[in-house]
Amino acid sequence: MGEGRRRAVKRTALPVIVGVAALLILLSLLRPADAYPLAYEATITPTCFLYLPCVAKEATPAPTPIPGVDLIIWDIVIDPPVPAVGQTFVITVTAKNQGGDDAPVGTFIRLTVDDWQVPPDRFIAPLKAGTTADAAWGLSLSQAGSHMAKGEVDPTHLVSETNEGNNMMLQPFDVVPSE
Repeated sequence: MGEGRRRAVKRTALPVIVGVAALLILLSLLRPADAYPLAYEATITPTCFLYLPCVAKEATPAPTPIPGVDLIIWDIVIDPPVPAVGQTFVITVTAKNQGGDDAPVGTFIRLTVDDWQVPPDRFIAPLKAGTTADAAWGLSLSQAGSHMAKGEVDPTHLVSETNEGNNMMLQPFDVVPSE
């Protein structure tokens, strides 16, 4: 190949290579799914594929709240997760109103460890639909082994609910011997 032909190939190949590289870099930076913020209650969510047009598909519908007030124990957290005998630890019980209506009055959260009711019950303000409230107790145990924490919301039935049978949760935990 002659020198003139090589120069001609270099003049046309280099801009093509740079252009393709720039296009690939640009495409790698673009993330079409991020360009459309997802709304929790949206009815469609765009789904995009490289080299394909955007296609709208139905999103998973938001869960329909249960009519009325429905208080549940949402979570029980033990911190630290494995306490030692005599060590003070915290048990936090989270109640939630999973119903579609606001609770008209406040109520209590009760904690029981094994068969011992940990005093006192904690009062929580009326829970609006979909909201949570935490109650925490600090305690220490004198016996190593497996134990059971039971959280209960509205133990004295102050709030009229659509389901009174789901107001408690059990959470097993261990206490290790102190060193």
